Amino acid sequence: MKRMALLVILGLFLLQGAVFAQGVSHNVIGQIVRSDGITVPPDGCIQFRASIVGRDYEVLTEADSGCTYSGGVWVVNVGNFPSGWHEGDVMHISFIDTCGREVGEDIGSLTSAPYDNFGLTTLTAAVGPVLSGGDVSPDTGYASTDFSYSVLYQHPFGAPPDYIAVVILDPDTSFEILMTRTDTTCSYTAGCEYSATYTGLRKHLIHQFHFVSYDTSGNIATGDVGYHIGPVVLNSLPVVTSLYISPAIAYETDVLSADVEGYDADSVGSGDRITPHYQWYVNGDAVLDATGPTLTGDYFDKHDTVTVVVYYDDGEEDGLPDTAAAIIIQNSIPTLPEVAILPDIALDNDDLVCDITVESTDDDPADVVSYIYNWYQNGDPVEEITGNTVDAAYTTPGDWWYCEVFATDGEDTTAGVSTDTLWIESPVLSDGSVDPETGDARTEFVYSMTYTNPKGLALEYVRVEINGESYDMESTYPGTDEPDYTAGVEFTFTISGLARWTDYTYRFSAVDVEGNEATGDVGIHTGPVVENAPPEIDSVTYDIEPDGPPPMEGSLIYAVVHGWDDPDGDP
Repeated sequence: MKRMALLVILGLFLLQGAVFAQGVSHNVIGQIVRSDGITVPPDGCIQFRASIVGRDYEVLTEADSGCTYSGGVWVVNVGNFPSGWHEGDVMHISFIDTCGREVGEDIGSLTSAPYDNFGLTTLTAAVGPVLSGGDVSPDTGYASTDFSYSVLYQHPFGAPPDYIAVVILDPDTSFEILMTRTDTTCSYTAGCEYSATYTGLRKHLIHQFHFVSYDTSGNIATGDVGYHIGPVVLNSLPVVTSLYISPAIAYETDVLSADVEGYDADSVGSGDRITPHYQWYVNGDAVLDATGPTLTGDYFDKHDTVTVVVYYDDGEEDGLPDTAAAIIIQNSIPTLPEVAILPDIALDNDDLVCDITVESTDDDPADVVSYIYNWYQNGDPVEEITGNTVDAAYTTPGDWWYCEVFATDGEDTTAGVSTDTLWIESPVLSDGSVDPETGDARTEFVYSMTYTNPKGLALEYVRVEINGESYDMESTYPGTDEPDYTAGVEFTFTISGLARWTDYTYRFSAVDVEGNEATGDVGIHTGPVVENAPPEIDSVTYDIEPDGPPPMEGSLIYAVVHGWDDPDGDP
């Protein structure tokens, strides 16, 4: 009766294997009993791992399709190995009874028979640690994924592990990572889970892992100590970690740069090199031929909105694009002009002109630059003058003026640029005098002064006014050419016959050919002092008494006056 039940179970497993087999289906079966030779481990207590010797990295477990355990019978469909199977392959299988803390293993060759039966395996009691339920999570990820390896540690006598680790392998390297207990309140007899985390597995390699442990007595763990396949590590997409446009404040003349940084999790382990790709946008429209790291002002104008989209590729896949924060192209402020007041030397009758000696320029081609003028007289603004010219009516000798100019494109205005200070000058009279300062009616009095003109302008007239009567003066310059009035030229006027005892005053005045009146020595002088002039005898003859005896000592001599003159008109 028991044999009939076993045949029925085997038949069901064989049918199940046929249904779930992949590739060329071929079932291997066997039976398990505990160490007492009688007890069949309950369903759910048995974990097994099967592999082809020489291909330990390909593993099938009770959880895989076509593989199962029930009622003491196990089945492995070797057609489900990724590389398939061949007649003569040797299959190794290990068992863990997680409920009875017993372990076992079997090995056998694969044949061309309809199925292979490895027979009965009697489990043995574990004297040391038993590992079970080894796993990695997630089973698929990337180089940046934190892969968590876990296994259940059980000990029949409740002894803790002295050492427990996961060994991680790929075709080039292998290394161990110590594992830690996830629950400090667990019982070693019932089982404690241990785990370890690793980040940085290389993509596209066959990764394996297995667990090693021994207790404080040196007993090496049995059970789930074989090789596991996994995890699958996919290519990591490169990512943009930083992206911005510089300069952040930009103008039409600027060259914009996309300053980008990226990262690929596979760059360290797998040596991936990433390449950036650019696409510039102006006002939301892609600039089709702007696919490099820079964008020149040929593609944008002031007030345009500019951004750039960047993504990386690692030679295998394109990463996700990132968009830089948009910038708005600013209006270019005009350059500062250079200014000066004309004329360089200004007299009272000169108009003042604020001259733009170097024009302001604007980098925005469509902008037209104009100027704003502010005039200052003796430091005070003259608000009614808004143009570049000051009429001569506003100027007075001795005043000082300057002009402040602003350049504007109608949107932005420069700082003010000021001219040098210009003083309003005038022709100057100096060194006025009369010589001699004292005389009489017969004296020739010479009035003299020096005329200087800052601009070297010739005279309209130069005069001396004596007691209200004006007289033109003459230059003492000896040459026939025009004298240098900037150096000063002396003028004189000579007069005689001034009346005695009169209070005389005099003053000088001059006007140049442009109507500028002279300043300086234009005040009233006193003098000269004219005294009484003594009369003058025209001639005198001497005669002896005409009818007397011949002259002798003691004779009378007569002086005869023949005319006289008094310039003062005295009788």
